[in-house]
Amino acid sequence: MKYKRVSLIALIFLSIILFAACGGGNATNVDSTTNASQSSTFNYNFRSFDLDIDTVDQRDAVEVSYEEEKNGYEAEYKNKMANLNLRNEKAMEQLDSIFSSLKIDPNSTDEEVIQRVSEAFGGVNFTEFELEVEYKDGGEREYISRK
Repeated sequence: MKYKRVSLIALIFLSIILFAACGGGNATNVDSTTNASQSSTFNYNFRSFDLDIDTVDQRDAVEVSYEEEKNGYEAEYKNKMANLNLRNEKAMEQLDSIFSSLKIDPNSTDEEVIQRVSEAFGGVNFTEFELEVEYKDGGEREYISRK
């Protein structure tokens, strides 16, 4: 009798562990915006774009992070002046039109890139501008300006 009881308790315990490990049931905890971003792709001339703009009134006034991944992308767009804090699909709803119209490439001068990017993000009168871009041709560039 004692052996059956111990076996039953062990079986229940193992079942609970197995159920928890496999996720069990129909309940899911999935960030749908992350999954949606994995199925969408965009066609820019860069793989990654990391921007940080400070203004006189606001440190990190604009922050953009975009990175293409094997199965999609990861994106974040913060604009304190416009009160935006967006991730993945929501961020790309704003960034796609900006990136699509942005005419920069590895041969653009630093001044051209800084001017075009700052204008694309609202013509921000910046005190510090930092941009790192990895172009699809494999080249990486960093653009920095301080006023």
